[in-house]
Amino acid sequence: MSHNLPPGLIYIRDLIQRFPDEQTGLLAYEIRRRERDLLLYKSVRSVTHFQLWSALRSALVTGAAFFLLVVGAAQVVKFAQWVSDLQQTKVPIAAPLIKGVNLDIGSYIPSSTFITYAAKLPAWDWKDAGMLAIGLIAVILAIRMVTGWLVWRRSRSLLAAMDDIQDELSTLRAWLR
Repeated sequence: MSHNLPPGLIYIRDLIQRFPDEQTGLLAYEIRRRERDLLLYKSVRSVTHFQLWSALRSALVTGAAFFLLVVGAAQVVKFAQWVSDLQQTKVPIAAPLIKGVNLDIGSYIPSSTFITYAAKLPAWDWKDAGMLAIGLIAVILAIRMVTGWLVWRRSRSLLAAMDDIQDELSTLRAWLR
C-alpha cells in the first residue's frame, strides 16, 4: 500500500492495517460503494446535459406557441375591424321609385362589446408576430443560459469528482489483488 494515497482512502488503509483479516470484505465493500457513486454521478451528469437540451427545446416550443397565439389574436382583430367596417357601411339604392335612399347594412349586423373593443386594437401581421416570438425566445434563452451555466459548472465539478472516484477505484482494485 502506497504512501501517496487519494485522501478518501486513508481511513480504509488504516482499517485494513488494524483488521488485516477483513481486508477482502472491506475492499470489496468500498469498491462496490464507489462504483455506485460513480454510476450516480454519471446519471446526474447525464440529466444535467438533458436539462440543457430541454431548455432549448422548451424555449423553441414556447416561441412557436406564442407566435401562433399572436397570429390568431391578429386574425381576430382583423375580423373585428372588418365587422366594424361592415356595420358602418351604407349602400345607396338607385331605383327609380326610391330616390336617394341609402340602405344601412350595419343595422342588420349584430354587434358585441368584444368586437367593438377588438376592432380598436392594432392588427399585427406575420412579421410582427414573428418578431414578438423571436423576442420571447431570446428572453427565455437568456434566462435559461444563466441557469444552464450554473448547471454546467456543477457538471464540471461532478466530472472532477468522477475522476477522483476512478483514481480511488483503481487503487482499491490494486490492493485487492
